Amino acid sequence: MADTLSGLAARIANLERLLRDLTRSSRLANSSIENGSIAVYDDAGTLRGSIGLQEDGTVALAAVNGPTPPSPTAPAVASVLGGVAVSWDGAFADGNQAPADFASVEVHFSTSADFPDGDSLFAAFYSAQAHTMVVPADEPLWVRLVCVSTSSAASRPSVTAGPAGPLPVVAQAVVDGIVDELALANGAVTEAKIAAGAVNSVALADGGVLEEKLAEAAVSVGKLADGAVTDLKLADLAVTEAKLAAGAVGSTSIQDGAITTPKLVANSINGDRIAAGTLDAGKIVGKSITAGQIQGQAITSAEIATGTITASQIAAGAITTDKLTVVGGANLLSDPSFEGAYTAALVAAAGASWSVDSRGNGSAKSVKVNAVAGAATTRGLAITGVPIAAGDQLYLAYDYQASADYNGTVKLYAQWLDSSGATLSWGVVQASPPVLGATWQRLSGTVTAPANTVKALIVAESFQASVGTVWWDNAAVRPVLPGTMIADGAITTQKLVAGQINGDRLAAGTVAADRIVAASITAAQIKGLTITADKIAGNTITADKLSAGTITAASGVISSIDASVITVGKIKGTQIAAGAIDGQTITGAVVRSVRSDGSVAAVMAPDLGDGQAGFQTTSADGKTFARLESGTMTFGSTGVNQAQGTGIAGTTSGGTLDITSGVIGDGAQAHIILASGDSPLAPGNGAPMISLEWDGNSGPNNPDMIVDISGILDPRNFAWGRVTINVTTANTPASITVTGLDLRGTTFQAFATPLTSTIGTVVTGVGVNSITATSAVIWANRSTAGSVSVSYLILGK
Repeated sequence: MADTLSGLAARIANLERLLRDLTRSSRLANSSIENGSIAVYDDAGTLRGSIGLQEDGTVALAAVNGPTPPSPTAPAVASVLGGVAVSWDGAFADGNQAPADFASVEVHFSTSADFPDGDSLFAAFYSAQAHTMVVPADEPLWVRLVCVSTSSAASRPSVTAGPAGPLPVVAQAVVDGIVDELALANGAVTEAKIAAGAVNSVALADGGVLEEKLAEAAVSVGKLADGAVTDLKLADLAVTEAKLAAGAVGSTSIQDGAITTPKLVANSINGDRIAAGTLDAGKIVGKSITAGQIQGQAITSAEIATGTITASQIAAGAITTDKLTVVGGANLLSDPSFEGAYTAALVAAAGASWSVDSRGNGSAKSVKVNAVAGAATTRGLAITGVPIAAGDQLYLAYDYQASADYNGTVKLYAQWLDSSGATLSWGVVQASPPVLGATWQRLSGTVTAPANTVKALIVAESFQASVGTVWWDNAAVRPVLPGTMIADGAITTQKLVAGQINGDRLAAGTVAADRIVAASITAAQIKGLTITADKIAGNTITADKLSAGTITAASGVISSIDASVITVGKIKGTQIAAGAIDGQTITGAVVRSVRSDGSVAAVMAPDLGDGQAGFQTTSADGKTFARLESGTMTFGSTGVNQAQGTGIAGTTSGGTLDITSGVIGDGAQAHIILASGDSPLAPGNGAPMISLEWDGNSGPNNPDMIVDISGILDPRNFAWGRVTINVTTANTPASITVTGLDLRGTTFQAFATPLTSTIGTVVTGVGVNSITATSAVIWANRSTAGSVSVSYLILGK
């Protein structure tokens, strides 16, 4: 027996020695990975990398799901030949160190400081050391850097540096004077290279002066041959009123729709100039038609609005006239739809913000401006210039469309210039604020040249915008002709703009009945007391055309009276025959039973004061009552002055029975609520419930206690839940504050327990302090850094 025990002891000692040696040795000694990889996870269970054979067949240490690297410091930029030198000092913002998974620092550039269209990646620095590279450029650039980790995580961009542009190849001081006459090629000298007065008559070849070489007003009458000036030789707007003979402008010279109200002389349009049936009520001045203009028997009941024939509602007035706008001549814009080579040249010279776009309003193209800028900016496109005299007028019109985010003002204007080229003022047709969105809008207006004007520069403009886009299309610039240039009889219906003839342009007594659109004259156009009996057709006035109170017993025999003409409250009980209401329906009435002392004993009404129809009886002392309403029957409480009665209320929605006490003086009320699972008052888990409430502290929407039929208790002095606490330093407790509690009670205690199987080893403890009715602080500690899930229960008493 002793030998057996000695043998067992020796074997146990040998096993302990082997176990000790095994735990001290490397677990992967002399190990290999066969056709696979080892995954690396962090303590949150997130894959952070793999070692070994990768999915693409390569063998590597691959990093994934890495943290966001820090932002690099701002780059330094400098102008060099052919581009911009970008330098980085190898450091990171806010004193951060280079990340261990550093891959590169990318160099991004843009032509705008706010990188509005994204940015362009040029190249990258592949080590966290000082570097310099050159970005080729032909215009100023802004540059910023982005750090990228080996797991492809990108940092926030660095501070933007710039602008910086390329240096010129040859300095200006070297260029000046380098070219003499022998170095000039034929045709190399343009107008801009010739000093003022340098070319005299000796330098001009015979026939060398072309039309475009002549200055304005340089050719006098003596230089012109008879008959040499034809319509092709006249510039737009060159013919003013003084150049036209009286009656020289006939009807064929006036465009349809060109004559507006200011162009018509007052009282110059006679009735025979108005087409029959073209005047509707909207063209007639209110209360200006008198009895003399209305044919006998012409007005029937169909033309009279209900209740409008009273002396106080018929106004007096007269029909008169003033100026019409007469727009004559062709459009002064050579490319009004912005589709031709002329507009293309204008846009090319205006800069990158302007372009010709394929979006048109009934045309193939339009002109577009990109209004995006770092601050509110005005961008204009000069379309053309026209000569003009002071006092002359231009008609401006255009279609526009503004994007939904546009924040400026859309304009088309004439910039008035004097003989020196200085700006006098502007004649503007603008949309302020514009209509935004994908719809075209039309604007028009007439502008007048001020004193000393010799030229108008026509400009499309986006005013003070920083975001959005605007399109212009179908623009028109036309001269406005004064009235003396219009021949008698030249204005036909087609020449008149709809809605432009005011009443003061019509001669008195010239509008006959056949000129007025049928059924267009309302009471507002008829002068007071001008309609006599002979103007009203027989049997055409019905009761709804009469003002209240105008017919008395002396007015004639009345066989019946419609209920709609009886004033509410005017018929008394003594005027109703006995049995007249038997079996009839009373609509909208309140029926009361009144005691001899005048108090109401019972009332039946469509609204008992709470929006519900019902029946209520009240005791003589007013302290008790019984009320029957839709879904609710309430009984008064004897001896308690009720604000709301004690009773039983059945709620139709979801099946709820609410048994309540009275609401007494301090507003307190007790409830016992029985609710089915689909009741709005139920917890929402489908189970029926019983709710015991006391509104004195909690209010009707926050009951003190709820017990559902399944036995689940939901008292308002309990709060429980679960939180996750991140312990960032081993053996150093960390905490999280639970807020938003609403516990009943005055003193509170709490319990906490961790969700772990490593209690006492990894998770070394949890706790709770700072407990109130609204919050508590939950604590946890670990022997290693990591997170702990903690369940808690807080009680109030």
